Amino acid sequence: MGFHVLWRGSMRKDWVVSIGCISLFAAGAIWGATLRGVGFFKVNNIHEFAETLAGFATVLGVVLAITEYSSWKARALAQADHELSKKALAIIRAYEPQALDIFLMAKTLAKNMYSQVRFRNQPVEHVERVRENLNMFKKYHSDICALALECRDSWGGDVWDSFEEIFSFTNQCKMVVELYLRWSNEELKDAVRDNIAEKGVATFDVISIFIGEGKEAVESHLRDRLEILMSKIKAKQLTI
Repeated sequence: MGFHVLWRGSMRKDWVVSIGCISLFAAGAIWGATLRGVGFFKVNNIHEFAETLAGFATVLGVVLAITEYSSWKARALAQADHELSKKALAIIRAYEPQALDIFLMAKTLAKNMYSQVRFRNQPVEHVERVRENLNMFKKYHSDICALALECRDSWGGDVWDSFEEIFSFTNQCKMVVELYLRWSNEELKDAVRDNIAEKGVATFDVISIFIGEGKEAVESHLRDRLEILMSKIKAKQLTI
């Protein structure tokens, strides 16, 4: 990722090098003319003429080489953007159903904490299933977080902002599930479990207020945010 950023930065320096070569040649010519007069530009014989042409050819060759190298780097960078965008779209599409699942799980568990505070014992099988589902989500979440950092390093903050809008939703859902798992620990004191339950329910209430608690509302929210994100990423793909 760091190399990708450095590579972009080095491209901006190529034209500086080209201009520097031309300026150096021009400065030498002007300085020579100043010291030796206009006779500096006169060619006395075929050998001097050949040397002059060779000097021009050297400068031109350096400029053309740098230009060609810059063009090659631009093409290679565009291809790298294309490959990153393809990978990003695949990871995002795999993440979408996981984001909906973590919401539905958070909704159910928030209700459990709200309605079963006086009936605290949770079936062990249920708790383990919740833990497994949470671990599954964390795997997908870890993948998309790593992707978001890579996209930010390559494309800047605009794409990152769209990722953060999605993460602000899924992180709250994940927090509800994690609070439920803490609350299900029967070894905790009742007062501690009550406090955890209140936090879990309050966290889900925030989701409900800003997004809604119905499946359709959440699907619409996710779809809108993901479409905005994917449109930014698709813009990085090459037109073939």
